[in-house]
Amino acid sequence: MNLRQLLSTFWPTDQQLNQLFADDRQRVAIFLLPIFGFFTVIAGGFVLITPWLYPTPQIPLIAALIMTAVFGGGAWLVQRGAIYLAGGMVCSVLWLVITLVALFSGGVQSSAVLHYIIVTLLAGISFGRRGAIGAMAATTATIGLLWLLEVSGHLPVGSLLTTSLAYAIMLLVILLLTGIILVIVDIQLSAAFLAVQQEINERSRTEQRLRMALLAARAGAWEWDAPSRTVRWSPENYPLLGLNPQTDTLTFRRWREQVYAEDRAALQAAIDRSVQRHAEFEIEFRVVLPDGTLRWLRVIGQPIINAEGAL
Repeated sequence: MNLRQLLSTFWPTDQQLNQLFADDRQRVAIFLLPIFGFFTVIAGGFVLITPWLYPTPQIPLIAALIMTAVFGGGAWLVQRGAIYLAGGMVCSVLWLVITLVALFSGGVQSSAVLHYIIVTLLAGISFGRRGAIGAMAATTATIGLLWLLEVSGHLPVGSLLTTSLAYAIMLLVILLLTGIILVIVDIQLSAAFLAVQQEINERSRTEQRLRMALLAARAGAWEWDAPSRTVRWSPENYPLLGLNPQTDTLTFRRWREQVYAEDRAALQAAIDRSVQRHAEFEIEFRVVLPDGTLRWLRVIGQPIINAEGAL
């Protein structure tokens, strides 16, 4: 495996970014995959330095090992489409580990409680505002319980971090993790918005090319929305009927009134057959322009049927 393949394991591809807003699960995966990947590396590195940070490193070492496995497992689940399972597993285990470490290292005075910030951020990314609110509620209740146990003398006094250097390193680690989450979210959102803007620009260019083609062909585009019984016309239809798009309003009723009386029945029959048979239709008919002259037009249509068989 080369470096590019290794990075792609923990960071979504451009194709995935282009699908960012297509699906809620995909949107969450775009954020969680690089976050879990980086946190796996950081937790693994913390395992290596734990013996030099703590005079009694057993508890933090076990916690770091567990979180390395949990973040790695979360990234693995995200890659296989189990997005919400991954987010729920990581947030739950991280919350449990933080709480257990706090119970054995001084309660609310333990530096472990600062990691609840990470739980709240990850829950918000995984499950949206409900996840963030749920994590804040659980954290508030847990800190309150830890405080009650601490003041009642049921928890050991003191902290695992007995030196100012160790405490400073822990604070820096928490700031680093928070910063990584925010940077990844910003990078992914920026890339996604850029992809959306490019798509909007391409659609605009496509529409401009379509309008030029319609003008060159002396044609107009139209769409009849059957459920709402409304018609949408492109501006190129107006001159075909001798109308001014600035002053006239083109409606289905007005269009029908301009169809030459002797051609209305044949035109309606062609449309009805197309709807009933779900087939294309093409028919020529005459329209009466506002100055009273006749003009021949050809209309081409194709019914679009949804999955339920409705027009």
